[in-house]
Amino acid sequence: MFDPRFWLVVGGVAAAAALQGPLGQTNADRRRNDFRYTPDADVARVLSLGHRSTLANTIWLRGLPDFAREFRDKKLKKRWLAGVFDVVTELEPGFFTAYWFGSTYLTLVDRDDTAAIELLESGCRRMLAIEEEDGQEYYITTRLHIELGMTYYMWSKDKEKALEALEFATRRPDCDALTRNMVVAMKMDEGEDLVALTYAATNLDSPNRNVREKAEEDFERTKMRMVRREARRFLETHTREPVSIAELREFAPGVPELIWDGAEMDADGVFAFPKHAATELRATLHGAEYAARIYRDNHDEWPPLEWLTTPGWDPDRPNGLGTLPRPPAGQAWHFDPATGKASVIDLPQ
Repeated sequence: MFDPRFWLVVGGVAAAAALQGPLGQTNADRRRNDFRYTPDADVARVLSLGHRSTLANTIWLRGLPDFAREFRDKKLKKRWLAGVFDVVTELEPGFFTAYWFGSTYLTLVDRDDTAAIELLESGCRRMLAIEEEDGQEYYITTRLHIELGMTYYMWSKDKEKALEALEFATRRPDCDALTRNMVVAMKMDEGEDLVALTYAATNLDSPNRNVREKAEEDFERTKMRMVRREARRFLETHTREPVSIAELREFAPGVPELIWDGAEMDADGVFAFPKHAATELRATLHGAEYAARIYRDNHDEWPPLEWLTTPGWDPDRPNGLGTLPRPPAGQAWHFDPATGKASVIDLPQ
């Protein structure tokens, strides 16, 4: 006869075997969802003891690996995501990575542009309130409005809302040139040429030389784009190219007179834009001079002209940079190793 303890052990093993499936499934579900507790934003702010940025980083780093986890309960994951974004940005309103990563995830993975827009709009409101309180502007506010505008434009297809957010960004001195050019293009599409030119000319009076010169280049490029646009319209209407600038101006009487300044056309009907070419050349030379200074810092000497003109992918001369493209006809590049200045010189006739 078996010892009663034997049957106790057998019963325990059988019970464990019977529970193995449900317990394993429960543990798998727990690991799969991994719904870690996200503290209430108000509670987290108190418990941070003044170290809000540190706590925000801790919560963000803890939650980051779980963004890619598959949640069986989709609504659960939405609540979890909203909790993470809310507490992190409440603790640290200037945590741009949280806004950017969050909006990117919500649009690309979750396909929820409404939630992405709500997240970015909350960041814009928070930062504007901070700016009003501090009496100064922060770059994060500009970037958030740019992200908001692009989300409206690309995902919600709401051009009006996109333009509203991007226009706000362009009124700030730290707005990038790419955003300004996008607003210019959108205004041109709407036929608001004078407004587009105004945006392109925003920094023409800047005391910073680099900013001012970039604005001059953008301004001349915008005028060139408008002239070419009217030339395309002329071709579509008359099924031929215009024979002169005067004919094109007569065709487009509603276009601002300002855009024709600097536009030329030769006897063969080829457009030329000397002012834009000059600003573009100036930018190219500045780029070559900057590259030359980096070369000097690394090699204790100025680079030879060939280094600036030879593409780096040239198999015969793999150490080239290729900053300077082919010079205009009848001219050549000149680099002064004494001063590090690049220029264009006329070739002897």
